[in-house]
Amino acid sequence: MYYRLVKIIAAFSQLFFFRRKIVSGYDLKDLKGPAIIASNHPNSMVDAILIATECKEPVHFMVRSDMFNHPLFRKFLLALNGLPIFREAEEKYKLRENFNVIRHCIDILKTNGIIIIFPDGITMHDWTLRLPKSGLAQIIWAAKEYPKWNKN
Repeated sequence: MYYRLVKIIAAFSQLFFFRRKIVSGYDLKDLKGPAIIASNHPNSMVDAILIATECKEPVHFMVRSDMFNHPLFRKFLLALNGLPIFREAEEKYKLRENFNVIRHCIDILKTNGIIIIFPDGITMHDWTLRLPKSGLAQIIWAAKEYPKWNKN
């Protein structure tokens, strides 16, 4: 319920914050899970919000783990289907937790869920693509082990 309310408010607020919206490629309104949306990341939280409002289905999105450190913000992010991703830059000592996050991503995909991941791993205010981090590949590699998807 909280997710839907925030999604409606975010979609409505776009009418005031953006003059026009250009969507290229696959129409996300028709997207059904299991699916992974991999996007570049020029505008921090706005990127996930814009993508989520384009999808009819609820989405889960990766958020750097230190944003979950404040209890109130953690509740907010979890209610919006946020998944903490542990990076060396913020919480190097928790990197092993990413194995649990990857398993959780596979569980989401098994239930026909949709995941948004930003493979470049950082918000940069430029329009050049950067080399992706390994998280996307790790999720895909783990997902291919699921027998339902493995047709060999």
